[in-house]
Amino acid sequence: MRKILTKIVTMLTVVILSVTAFAGCGLITTNTDRDMAQVVAKVQIADDINAEEIAKREMASAFMSYGYNYVYYYGYTTSATYELILENLVKNRVIIQQARKELAKLYNGLLDGSVEADTEFLTYFKANAKANGTAINYANGDAETLEKYLTEYEVAQALYATRVSINDIIDSYETAEDEEEDEKEDETFTPRTTPTKTEEDVTDEYELVNETPSEYDYKVADVVLGKGVQVLKADYPTTYELNMAVYEAYEIDLSTSARKKAFTKALKVLKDNGLITSDESYDISNDANEALKYTYFKDSIKAQYETLVVSKYEDSLVSQVEAKLNGEAVWDQYLVEYKAQQNNYQNNISAYESALDAVNEDSFVVCNPYTGYGYVSNLLIGFTTEQSAQLTNYSSKAGITQADINAMRETLLKQLIVKDQRDSWVYSSYGEYSEESSQFTFDTHYFVSEEESAAYSLLKNYIGTVYGATSTTEENEDKVEETTWSFTNVIPNSLSFDSFMSTYVTALTGMNKLVFDKNNVANTVAQIDLTDEKRAAFDDLLYVFSTDPGSLGSYLGYTYSPFNADTTYVKEFAEATKEVVALGKGAYTIVATDYGYHLIVCTKKVEADEYDENSKEKFIADLANEDSLAYKYREVKLANVTSDEVGKIANNFINKYMEENVEYFKDAYSDLITEETETEA
Repeated sequence: MRKILTKIVTMLTVVILSVTAFAGCGLITTNTDRDMAQVVAKVQIADDINAEEIAKREMASAFMSYGYNYVYYYGYTTSATYELILENLVKNRVIIQQARKELAKLYNGLLDGSVEADTEFLTYFKANAKANGTAINYANGDAETLEKYLTEYEVAQALYATRVSINDIIDSYETAEDEEEDEKEDETFTPRTTPTKTEEDVTDEYELVNETPSEYDYKVADVVLGKGVQVLKADYPTTYELNMAVYEAYEIDLSTSARKKAFTKALKVLKDNGLITSDESYDISNDANEALKYTYFKDSIKAQYETLVVSKYEDSLVSQVEAKLNGEAVWDQYLVEYKAQQNNYQNNISAYESALDAVNEDSFVVCNPYTGYGYVSNLLIGFTTEQSAQLTNYSSKAGITQADINAMRETLLKQLIVKDQRDSWVYSSYGEYSEESSQFTFDTHYFVSEEESAAYSLLKNYIGTVYGATSTTEENEDKVEETTWSFTNVIPNSLSFDSFMSTYVTALTGMNKLVFDKNNVANTVAQIDLTDEKRAAFDDLLYVFSTDPGSLGSYLGYTYSPFNADTTYVKEFAEATKEVVALGKGAYTIVATDYGYHLIVCTKKVEADEYDENSKEKFIADLANEDSLAYKYREVKLANVTSDEVGKIANNFINKYMEENVEYFKDAYSDLITEETETEA
């Protein structure tokens, strides 16, 4: 779920890299220590929360973090940008005070037993917060108090993020003058579509405790830890442990005189713009961590803490909303959608078919007033351009009958050649080349099937020959060395259609060579058990061999309509599709058209409504079954409903407190916001 409050507050986190854009630019002109210390606004959402002041320095810092983009790229005036920044800072302070208060009450309730730790989030929060079983006093918002809400992991994460920012700015100043980015030649090919997997990133700490890092995660971590990937796998088997090790080992790099000089330049810019006081000075010669004592970087750490506290507060809101979304509530949501669809689609076939076309894993058609619909996936082994031209020219000759055309097409079908279509993947270096075996192997994430599957084992290598291989090894943005390959030529092997069927299709899916005959449907349309593994294998076959680009990346494939299939598809394809859809999921055949051979399989038959107005008990019972529509519906709606509810909660308290609990001091920022504004003075 997209985090609403966290997204708002994240903008206050200091973005140090942008400092380099302001050396001598003159956009920030009020730069004395005294001026920058002026209070521009004061926020206090309740009597039991201490009032917090927003300094002019924070407005300048925010301008350097993100505000200048509004001036340079979006046409904002400087005054309008500062107005937006002030509103954001006030809104951030409101959210943070609310988060501190409500999260402390929740934690204290967990301690005294008035709140039950009945979710994974609450259990972990109670056990791991640095408050360590002592009640949290939310009145103060200093860094020391904020730490009590957090875990050891989160504190280490915040310090790590600030150290990374400091190294980034040092890198920027050190290399700005003498490094230019190499330009690469434009590619002359368009890479073939690749599978898109919608995998949710695991970011919650209590989930990371049980997650296994990827191979790439270990490579990134090894940049800091330097022990070798195999050692890291043995020492840090979970993502939590691996991340923690990186957070604790990462250091501010002031190891050379050039880097120290670059850091000194950065400090001067910060002082010139009033973001650290002119008299601040710390000895970094023996301990680089002394840099963290500068006001700007201390504020950065505190901002990281605040963002983490808000994120944790939002997690608590999500837990509360999810707990309320029980079977009854989900059924109510379903029933509303069912009746809406019933009203929209009844007597409106066009609207219904448009909805079927738009179905995906997050969107459902739950009301089906019509029958005979379904979906088919199409693997086309097409004629070459020359073969298509030959058929067209022959068909246009005078005196040629349909029987003659069919005979010519039959001759061309016997000459069909099947080729690996992934040459652009090779040119794009979507994998690794072995000089020893002269084979190019594709990375696993370019497959729908899992790495351990028969499909990946059979299709992982490019089915052809590559020539003129040369490699380039460079550090990527994560400072991990990556090798990319370039080739002078990539030539696919040529397979006969029969060989393609036996070696790949039958081997992976169990589908045999059955060529559709409308007069002999019983013997030319068959059915397999289309398991998830076989469906994934068929999808991979599409990516490897199909010459129909429209078949790639489709959730269910092409929609079959009993009302307009004859006008949507060529005649033979429509006839064959009708029969496989009638038989249901897993039904397949091979149909010949003027485009070549189509291997089509029914991926879903649209059945009668699984639940109607009278299916409440069945729907609620099915919520426990992961394969049911009810379960899948709840998973999708859970995210949507939760976002809506959290959004309402956020808007309510933001609007309330910003109207009643904020005091502005216009004189302090009148030199920044010089135009007419809506800010209350």
